[in-house]
Amino acid sequence: MIQLPVDRSCERYYRSMPSSCAPRLEARTTLSHRLLVLVVAMAGLVGGGASAAAEPAYHPGTTRKLLQLTGDTDRTLRVPTLSRTATQAGVVGTDLGSSFEHKGKLCFLFGDTRGRPGGVTDCLAFSESTDPKKLTITFPLAPDGRFRPIEVSGISQGPMEVPCGGISVNGAMYIVHTTQWHHPDGRHDPRGNMERSALARSTDDGATWKRVYTLSCASRHDMTNARFVNVGMAVVEAEKYPGQLPYPSGTVVLIWGSGAYRKSNPCLACIPADQIETKSALRYFAGFDSDGRPKWARAEARAAYLFDHPQLGEFSTAWVAPIQRWVILYNATEPRGIVMRTAAKPWGPYSEGQLIFDPWKDGGYGRFMHAAWDQHRLDAFCERGRENQWGAEYGPYIIPRFTAGNARRCHIYYTLSTWRPYQTVLMRSEIGEPQASAPGQQETTALLPPDAEWHKSSANFYRALDPHGSAQICTYANRGDADTGWMWRWLPRDRKNVRLQFDVYGGHAEVMLLEGGQDIPTKGDVAAMYRQIKAGTYGDVVQCTWGHDHNDIHVPVDWSLAPYDSANLKVVIIDHLSEPWGFASVSQMTLTRFE
Repeated sequence: MIQLPVDRSCERYYRSMPSSCAPRLEARTTLSHRLLVLVVAMAGLVGGGASAAAEPAYHPGTTRKLLQLTGDTDRTLRVPTLSRTATQAGVVGTDLGSSFEHKGKLCFLFGDTRGRPGGVTDCLAFSESTDPKKLTITFPLAPDGRFRPIEVSGISQGPMEVPCGGISVNGAMYIVHTTQWHHPDGRHDPRGNMERSALARSTDDGATWKRVYTLSCASRHDMTNARFVNVGMAVVEAEKYPGQLPYPSGTVVLIWGSGAYRKSNPCLACIPADQIETKSALRYFAGFDSDGRPKWARAEARAAYLFDHPQLGEFSTAWVAPIQRWVILYNATEPRGIVMRTAAKPWGPYSEGQLIFDPWKDGGYGRFMHAAWDQHRLDAFCERGRENQWGAEYGPYIIPRFTAGNARRCHIYYTLSTWRPYQTVLMRSEIGEPQASAPGQQETTALLPPDAEWHKSSANFYRALDPHGSAQICTYANRGDADTGWMWRWLPRDRKNVRLQFDVYGGHAEVMLLEGGQDIPTKGDVAAMYRQIKAGTYGDVVQCTWGHDHNDIHVPVDWSLAPYDSANLKVVIIDHLSEPWGFASVSQMTLTRFE
């Protein structure tokens, strides 16, 4: 297997990446996926009992970003976020977003939040949304009108010290907060560790927090027996697993944990819900006895690993009812991306890892994660001065409330942090019964703006170009930057569209992909039309690109169309700008679809 070098020399996350990343990653993950499919298929042919059925599989090409959850503006799509968190509560940027249910509300835990003077802190948000595409959040406010930080007595809560998991039992909220960040050089980067975690309780719905006890802790910087620093939690009835849990009846809390930051395997613990504040009641899964029954120990040092992939840091675990499996998601570097494993029981056995989000193949880099300009010029939504710093994916936290579907096709929803932009987004992936390869052959079709299929506001705002033998149009026409207008077309709606490729260069006029909605008029004010399109009047804006204020920098655009509704996709080219660099040039487009 190809080894992918990754430079992790940034605060919590990845700052740079080798230029060879894209092609090497694609080759490796394609091979990895084929091997995983083979493993899943073989699982259905051997063994007995629950293991005889094939484990649920990821359906390739279905992962998509639905929306940006935090901040005021989704800079990657140039649209306002639904929650406008900077305006609402001063939450300018943040990460994580693990969630749990409490008194009918969905509670989100965010870490290292930017927006208050003096550094970063952590915060809690609530939602009553039942539709993931309309997910909005609100924050408890302090007297100054900004978000009220989570403050836990007795622990430090500086950078890299964050709330990682929560639960609601006995009418109270409980969270686990990582703390005691240590790096031998004193730096904040992933080569260090959160060395301790603490259980905290709130009896006033998150207004105040009290430390209950230390859940897990390193010994003189030795993380060997600190196995529950980042955690995920769930409530189950012991009767669901008769004779297999350390407590035979009643409500119990399951706690999955990881230890050394992004360098550990997961473990499992169990505690009665009514004794959650009694640490001595914790029991740790310690493997299986000779009859294959789970063993439980009192000592954390005896906690057994659930599977071998020592790369866990941030992760989540949830019961996904349609597939009747526990699902664990975590970010990894080998294979690079978000990995899923499933198991019928909390202690496993867990399936082989399946990559459900590859930052290149699944439309991360250049679409909603920044690609460093010194190696790729794919996007222009980075912060000024940080053009050469990479975005990165981490912190996949499942939201069980939104799970939908059946055993054949099930949608799971989860938050994901992107580092650059420093925000949390909502993702969706489809899992279920293993699928055969897509039938039919692929064909490519040329879409040349502005041929007969394009609807145009006028023929005066663009001109045709043919530099170097390649057909293009440019919205810099007879009046230069003052030329404005729009054109659009439906993509062919009779077959499955899988990919759209073209180049864009020049200025900040935009090319967008819209999903759903109605036909776009070709008459009206261009500025008003731009606002209406961005507001979703004619469909949801799911992709957006523009030039880099340079005539010689061609930005390659490669949009995967697989996650979207093929029968309801339209492309829009709109120039509503009249200032310098208020135009764009767009090449002939290549559409790939199944015959």
